[in-house]
Amino acid sequence: MDATTSPAIDPTRWNDMGAVDRRQLVRGLRTLGFSYSEITEATALPRSTVATWCSDITLTRSQQSAIEHRTGAT
Repeated sequence: MDATTSPAIDPTRWNDMGAVDRRQLVRGLRTLGFSYSEITEATALPRSTVATWCSDITLTRSQQSAIEHRTGAT
């Protein structure tokens, strides 16, 4: 998976995951360069949870530019 499209998460798989696995998945998506909004949409988690879990992850300038391009954010 790369960050050129929004992530798709199988709801059945998500429901079977424990809290630690969910957190690792969310952090992995952020590390790949997905925005908080994209992760929130894919997981139905509150944005504040995503932001807290990923607060120590720094995106590269290239990842930031890709998010801006995908989402239209500035």
